[in-house]
Amino acid sequence: MTAIFCEDLKHEYVERKTGRRRQSLAGISIAVPRGAIFGLLGPNGAGKTTSVRIFTTLLKASGGAARVLDLDVNRSGREIRSRIGVAFGGDKGFFGRLTGRQNLEYFGSLYGLSRSTLGVQIDRVLGIMELNSRADGKVATYSIGMKQRLHLARALLADPEVVFLDEPTVGLDPEIAQILRQHIQRLKAAGKTIFLTTHYMLEADQLCDQISIICNGRVVASGAPAQLKSGFGRLKVIECLLRELDKARLERVRTFEGVASVDVEERSSFPCAKVFCDESIDTSTVVEGFGKENLLGSPTVRTQTLEEAYLDIVRKSQ
Repeated sequence: MTAIFCEDLKHEYVERKTGRRRQSLAGISIAVPRGAIFGLLGPNGAGKTTSVRIFTTLLKASGGAARVLDLDVNRSGREIRSRIGVAFGGDKGFFGRLTGRQNLEYFGSLYGLSRSTLGVQIDRVLGIMELNSRADGKVATYSIGMKQRLHLARALLADPEVVFLDEPTVGLDPEIAQILRQHIQRLKAAGKTIFLTTHYMLEADQLCDQISIICNGRVVASGAPAQLKSGFGRLKVIECLLRELDKARLERVRTFEGVASVDVEERSSFPCAKVFCDESIDTSTVVEGFGKENLLGSPTVRTQTLEEAYLDIVRKSQ
């Protein structure tokens, strides 16, 4: 069963300053199975938040079709909103002078929940997000991490079937971000469908069953994280820590058959060459290319990270 679907989805807007029409979505197609965590990745301005706003009925598409829980976003907005949760995150979105509980009471009333049901649900989501001890404190006194958890608590108030999370861990320290990721995994275990946008590749790699990468309003790659990491001509990475960088040798290695590219970064004050290549390339060939006497220690061989695959895909799409 498909929880979220769109085909040839488009969106245009008019720039206020110039009056020109711009295209934020150029015809994307996505299908998200029920019970999955789906990640939409892409650079700033690629169309991620626009997509979320269309799926959550906050924005009208300019063309194409979009459905959530088999309901058309243009015709069944009220029913869709009653069955989904949305967390855009950030420092705004709450009344700072009210307590966390009072904020949830207000937003829960918008779902049409009865007072008795709302009270039970508020206690439930506060418990899930570990906010019970601060529930009666003013939101203005909350840390960024607490506000992010309150956003997620708000999204869960009506026990939604689908939860949209737009960059839920942005600005959080690593410990709090990891706690939020654990909460997201628990939502999946409870049978929820999660639509996630994020700039954090490790987060997407840890959480997502399927990913689509969007660039310039178009989907340029889709698949499971492992497929994206191995499916774009870079099946392994050979890292060589060098005494010094010989540019002639570097260019020679780049010409080896089966080498997709070579990146260089500073590591402990020494250049480290990362050779992205096919499995057919023997490590000794790369070592000889750089000069065995020029290596510090032994080379390391690993699979590429999702971030490296993402950067490669986006670079080729721009």
